[in-house]
Amino acid sequence: YRGGCHLIENQSTSSVYTTILPGEEQCRVALAFPVGGWHSDSMVTACVLQTLLGGGSSFSAGGPGKGMYSRMYQQVLNRNGWMETAEAFTTFADEGGLFGVSASTPRADKVEELVTILADQLARIAVQQVGDVELSRARNMLKCNVLTQLESRLILFEDMGRQVLTYGKREDAAITCQKIDSVTADDIQKLAQDMLENYPPALAATGSHLEKVPSYDSVSQWFR
Repeated sequence: YRGGCHLIENQSTSSVYTTILPGEEQCRVALAFPVGGWHSDSMVTACVLQTLLGGGSSFSAGGPGKGMYSRMYQQVLNRNGWMETAEAFTTFADEGGLFGVSASTPRADKVEELVTILADQLARIAVQQVGDVELSRARNMLKCNVLTQLESRLILFEDMGRQVLTYGKREDAAITCQKIDSVTADDIQKLAQDMLENYPPALAATGSHLEKVPSYDSVSQWFR
């Protein structure tokens, strides 16, 4: 892992559908840091943290299990009507993974503020421990998501194959839920501190208004 910055502008393509269905200009930004991979002890902690931050699109029908009480909804989307999306994400490989947050906006004058808000959400986790109620809600939601997915035979068989190929065995859902329940507020804070203090960020942006994205050097300095 080296960190770095990569910006990809929208490709201008001529099509008859462009005039009929014009696409709205959006700037999509992601900010990420390294975490352990499939064999890491911190993988489940990263998944709980992703659920705790949560997020989604600015429009949601709500309802149980939609994550409307997650931080990215409560502290980001509900307070900044100019944002289209804001969410946390994880991606894992055999030897390493990424934990990050991403968001999008059509407004050029808000791109820098968007990146600042994403960085602030990550920094808050490292500086201040999450509360018991918030942590309990995140653990329960993650367990609910896991168990709901495994109700599908197709996903169940896929999960069995992935686990055997990755670990050489399959853990049942009860063990997975035990691991989720064992994640503490200290675990989450230590994971965030390790990410932010020991590694440079990875910054990526795509779409329009990329000239408004803060420089990589300035974003890196925010975490120092």
